[in-house]
Amino acid sequence: MKIVFIPYVTFILVLTCLFSCGKSKDESQNKVPATVAIETPQTVDDGPDLEEGVVVDCDTQLYQIIKNSNFDTVSDSYYVRIDENRNDTLIIKAYVRNDLSDDKRYQQIVESAVSWFVILPQRDGIYQSMNALDPEEPDFKKLKIDNKAFAFLLKCIDQE
Repeated sequence: MKIVFIPYVTFILVLTCLFSCGKSKDESQNKVPATVAIETPQTVDDGPDLEEGVVVDCDTQLYQIIKNSNFDTVSDSYYVRIDENRNDTLIIKAYVRNDLSDDKRYQQIVESAVSWFVILPQRDGIYQSMNALDPEEPDFKKLKIDNKAFAFLLKCIDQE
């Protein structure tokens, strides 16, 4: 009698799991996806007006500095953020966002790096990596930037 009872219990447990998993799958398909916050690239070319006490976050300051530098890119619609702080070296990512979704209700935003930058520990400027931060053969170009705005950026970063 025990041998016959075990398959029935196993069969019922498997069916219960299948129906419960199938039900949650259907519910998840009917849910409205969470809103994805999409930042708008800054379009102001004058740089942040820090002298008059306008509060600007570090990423906006960084974007304005790079936007007003000699950084040459194909697209003007890019984003910039501090990606990593490694041993007092700041690694900065310039990237574009692409929506790969077929259905606009379910956005699939991917980031594609346009360029990488670093601020070295001596903090003497922003350097563009010319070979995607290759550790074996590093190649950097120092950007021509507004030194006053860069000093404000460094103060902002130190406060975070």
